[in-house]
Amino acid sequence: MAYPDGKPERIVEKAFWPRLSSDSSQLAYISVDLFLRENKLYISDADGKNAHEVILSGQQIPEVKDAPIYTPDGKTLIFSAPVPAQAYRPNWLDKVMGVQIAKAHNIPSDWWSVSVNGGEITQLTNIQTTNLFASFSPDGKHIASHSTSGIFVMKPDGSEVTMLVPNPQAVPGTVSWIP
Repeated sequence: MAYPDGKPERIVEKAFWPRLSSDSSQLAYISVDLFLRENKLYISDADGKNAHEVILSGQQIPEVKDAPIYTPDGKTLIFSAPVPAQAYRPNWLDKVMGVQIAKAHNIPSDWWSVSVNGGEITQLTNIQTTNLFASFSPDGKHIASHSTSGIFVMKPDGSEVTMLVPNPQAVPGTVSWIP
């Protein structure tokens, strides 16, 4: 919408977690189709035009993807996702007893990365926490993350994860750097 008195205008439908690239030319977001239960990573121009899915590849592709953020150079997306679960085959007792597998959103996740052109995904962390939200430092050398576990900082490759402030009440939120 035009500031300050513009009328809101929808630029993308079914889009969650929108984040602009550092140069504000592109928008990354998660497209969710609740009917089909699909969750996909998309990139478009900042105005929502020229949208396309970022195709992920690798041995295990997470079903749920959240909170994408561009690296400062705009070449990579970092996003949160749970580590894909191992396939479960019920044994005979489970079958007889009627045991069923339960799924839930908002499950413990980690940070992953992928080229904006798509391709092989890389798991950056092994922190297993919920409600991840990230922000790059102004110099691009660190990422601050807020989660229900607390606020932590790490290098962009996922190394040197350091808890700064615990969050024992598991309060959801966001985090930003102040230059």
